[in-house]
Amino acid sequence: MTFYSPVNTTSRDIRLLTLHPGEWQDDIHCDLFVASLDQNPDYQTLSYTWGDSTSTKPLFINSIEVRATQNLEAALRHIRHNAVSLTLWVDAICINQDNSAERTHQVSMMGQIYKSCTHCYMWLGCPDEYFKNDQRTPTEPVLDICELIFIHNHGFH
Repeated sequence: MTFYSPVNTTSRDIRLLTLHPGEWQDDIHCDLFVASLDQNPDYQTLSYTWGDSTSTKPLFINSIEVRATQNLEAALRHIRHNAVSLTLWVDAICINQDNSAERTHQVSMMGQIYKSCTHCYMWLGCPDEYFKNDQRTPTEPVLDICELIFIHNHGFH
């Protein structure tokens, strides 16, 4: 079972991710949908280090449980709001990594994807100790233990 709808590799179609709101301890739920850059969709990007591909955490995409690197899961957990959805482009999720033709096409559009976003989150990760004990709490000051940068995309070209 897959959660990917096809994207047209001859157009400027991309997949976007709706990150649903939730409390800190709630599972991460997202939905994917296809959008065209030609329609100027309103979205933000998440740029991050993928991290160790063997160390994963669950998240739900279109109600299907998938495994994401713990670094991606941590980034999504930290940027998620508790009351409003976010629309994001996240390469590891929005590009079907198992489809080489799609991956090649989408990677060739990454400059346009980042140029067209309204904001870009840059997640540099957390210290290994943060993940070893996995005792994350919502009261931890994020910037004391992790690196998160939020950049407004005004004038990036």
